[in-house]
Amino acid sequence: MTAALSQPDLFAGFVLADIAPVPYSHSHVGSVELMRALNIASYTRRSEADADLAKSIDDVNLRGFLLRNLMF
Repeated sequence: MTAALSQPDLFAGFVLADIAPVPYSHSHVGSVELMRALNIASYTRRSEADADLAKSIDDVNLRGFLLRNLMF
């Protein structure tokens, strides 16, 4: 974004993909690690994965977001 804004003549087009060149005070590393630790092969329902995530994540909305694209 900074390059496109400071030197627009160098760009024929630009796509912004939901990120800004600023430091964030939060991290999703913990959520990613929890998702990677799930034994997806053992589940037949999304609710089973949700139950496992609920052991570490209290927020039902966050769990729903994380499980949104879960594929079996």
